[in-house]
Amino acid sequence: MMDGKVVATFVSNRLRSDLEVLSFSNGLDGFEIPLPEQAFDGEPHRFQLSHNGSPFGAELEWKYDYVVRVTDWSDGRVEGVAFDPKGRDLGLTLALVTDLGQTSRQFTSESSETDGLAAAQFSFSVHPDVRAVRIGDQAAPISQRHLFEKPSLSGEIDHLREAYRLLDCEGNERGAEALAETLRTLRIKRGGTSRHPGEPFPRIKPTESISIIIPVYRGLAATEACIDSVLSFSPVGTRVILVNDASPEEEMAELLSRKSERDSVVLMTNETNLGFPGAVNVGIEAAGGDDVVVLNSDTEVAEGWLDAMRADANALGRFGSLTPLSNNATILSYPRGAGEFEFSADGIARLSAALAKIAAKPVKIPVGVGFCMLISREALNAVGWFSLEWGRGYGEEVDWCLRAADLGFFSYCSARAFVHHEGSVSFGDKERENLTRAAGKRIDALYPEFRESVELFQRKDPLGNVRHQLDQLRLREGQGRLVVHITHGLGGGTDKVIQDIESHPLSIGDCHLRLSPALRHDVYSPAWTDCILSSADGAYNDWWSAEDLVAMFAELSKERPFAVHIHSTVGWPLPLVSSIVSGLQSLASRRVATIHDQASFCPRVSMVPSGLGHCGEPSIETCEGCISDLSFRHPVDQDFLARFGVQGWREAHRSLIEASDLVVAPSNSAARLIQTHLGVDCVEVLPHLEEQKSYKVQWPKPSDKPLTLGVVGGINIEKGFANLLTLAKHARAERLPFRLVVIGHTMNDDLLRAADPSIVISGRYVQEDLGGLLKKYEIGLGLLPNMCPETYSFTLSELWRHGLPVAVSSLGALAERVGKFEGSGLIFGHESSAGEVFSVIREAVHEADGGSVSFEAGGDAAEPSVLYGTADSATSLFAGGKIEDTKTGVRWPWSKK
Repeated sequence: MMDGKVVATFVSNRLRSDLEVLSFSNGLDGFEIPLPEQAFDGEPHRFQLSHNGSPFGAELEWKYDYVVRVTDWSDGRVEGVAFDPKGRDLGLTLALVTDLGQTSRQFTSESSETDGLAAAQFSFSVHPDVRAVRIGDQAAPISQRHLFEKPSLSGEIDHLREAYRLLDCEGNERGAEALAETLRTLRIKRGGTSRHPGEPFPRIKPTESISIIIPVYRGLAATEACIDSVLSFSPVGTRVILVNDASPEEEMAELLSRKSERDSVVLMTNETNLGFPGAVNVGIEAAGGDDVVVLNSDTEVAEGWLDAMRADANALGRFGSLTPLSNNATILSYPRGAGEFEFSADGIARLSAALAKIAAKPVKIPVGVGFCMLISREALNAVGWFSLEWGRGYGEEVDWCLRAADLGFFSYCSARAFVHHEGSVSFGDKERENLTRAAGKRIDALYPEFRESVELFQRKDPLGNVRHQLDQLRLREGQGRLVVHITHGLGGGTDKVIQDIESHPLSIGDCHLRLSPALRHDVYSPAWTDCILSSADGAYNDWWSAEDLVAMFAELSKERPFAVHIHSTVGWPLPLVSSIVSGLQSLASRRVATIHDQASFCPRVSMVPSGLGHCGEPSIETCEGCISDLSFRHPVDQDFLARFGVQGWREAHRSLIEASDLVVAPSNSAARLIQTHLGVDCVEVLPHLEEQKSYKVQWPKPSDKPLTLGVVGGINIEKGFANLLTLAKHARAERLPFRLVVIGHTMNDDLLRAADPSIVISGRYVQEDLGGLLKKYEIGLGLLPNMCPETYSFTLSELWRHGLPVAVSSLGALAERVGKFEGSGLIFGHESSAGEVFSVIREAVHEADGGSVSFEAGGDAAEPSVLYGTADSATSLFAGGKIEDTKTGVRWPWSKK
């Protein structure tokens, strides 16, 4: 409503990817409506939402103005865009007024597309002390300009730290005290707490040497591997200080004693456990005036690691800490993620060699990461040692690095070095969780700017280019086939198909990558992220822009051929995925498309509009009307549909599929739909991969007892929730001799139980438990009441595998597969009434009379060799094959497993 009058009606069903995690509708809670012309007259107007005639929510008063956005405020510059939501020919003379009275002007005459709106970029220089600016049309009064206040506490603190560093206040106690008081006041204003002074420490004259400190508590094997790698790959004569922090493992003392027999190794033994910070301090004191590397005992290093870090230290001159890249190092992880991938010793060495070639410069980071930090003695003398407030450990390195940064000793990543980190060897999962939680709360209290600084760092992602170069190098050196799967990343049957291809014996030694949309942006994903390139084993996992990704594969294709395999565009902005796929298809040596659903011609994905049942394959004009309200249950590109409709949707998908060398449908019914509605002729029918192809089903014996029907899976609209609800109501009302059990869950368990309180719903399950659940609930017959035409159905295969005949609707691959094997189940009409369905089931059970049926569901399947060619064939596009190993048959060049 505007000014008390209704100006538009709408359904809140637009995709808001930022709400997906919080939403009960997978983020389909947004809305977008056009405002009437009079809303843009420059006068204030009142807006109010209403539902069923009753207003709700706060009333909003708004006056039209062009929009100004500040996108970055750092390094003495304010940058952003200004745009007119109503027009595309923006030309503004912007003025900027700061809280210091400074005025700047900049004429912006050229516009560009930003978020689909005409926009012009601007950039102003400002004094570092500026904390607020007003930006607007030069002709507008100052009060009507857009006000922006500098929001970043971390930015303010960084400015103060940099000023201190430039003034070189080390040794100037008055300057240090003034800075400390200013920082303390700033943090307390933002909800922080003060801390007591640190422990006293000796200041030792720096030397030019480096000592390596390895605190040890648990993990005998990991500790030995760590020490051996350090002794093997560190410069000759480097002092290694082992600190036995009262290890509870009996063999640890003997191991450390044996390793300390070398002249360069010093062993320090604590009579009682001091915790990680205390053990580090013992090593710092033993190191004399040396710079120190604090190294976890569950790490492994490679040739050149310390030389690379020392070179970066020398280049920096003044620094607090230097941390290398690692597989398990939070913000410094490669691959990006939580350290799930463990590299082999050969892989660690090759990564280190690759980083030496890349020769990236040190990158400033919010804090060092404690698994490996090179700390300068100069910083230790100024800052002090690790605080003992942190007890057993966790948080002490963050605290030290932030204290160091306050004095102008910043943390950096040595992006030329790589140290492998196993992680969590000294503490059990529960203890680690408790320590981490407590440390996080304390860090937030002491340094309220910390999380923001980490977020800003990851949003800018200055290490992304290094990770991308490593990805490209590893992919270039790989053996076997390289396949890029274009998918939605939402799990389900599509994900299972990809998993089965990856794990097939003919895929051993191959590299399968998954390209999925960056749907679920968290606060740490870079602003430029378009997609995520990952692998199932975690060996690859990174954000990419579309441009950088295609450029990487363009370089890669010169030395290593690859295949691109389209599975789904669901979740993708359609122009984006079309651009990426077209770019990859032009470079690929093999192009494949697999049909998993009806999304390529039906934007509702499953031909089920509004939960009313199967649509019946109407004309395209009817389809256009079906999607006119832009109400969708799946994350499809609504903006594209609003502009180009179903016809444009189909044309875009047809161009992608027709560019494929092989188009695969897992059933004849799926192939027919694609041929009919997309006009794609060359479709090959190949079932999905399945380990079991021979089945034997046992029909239940007719009995006076109720027959238990098992409905398996997650039952949503497409899987037939409405049909199941109708069946439950009818069975109860007519007191039929049937018992319904859901092995899994439904979209509305409460509604289903209200229809039939006797119905059993097991809840979510893992695949390995299905057989036990079927036996527990004494399932006699499977029931799949789908509303949509399935293209295959792994659930049907699972029920067969457990010896059950299955009742299915007459739609799609379910009916096709059951109809192919006599006695494997029964088929009821998809428009049948509940009474008719139960009647068909009763007749089939009576006719089978408790018999069993065996059948073979074999034949050609979509094997890797069929999809991509044989890896070892001389004529294959992927000739080169696998590298054999006498023990395993295949050499894995990177993985530790």
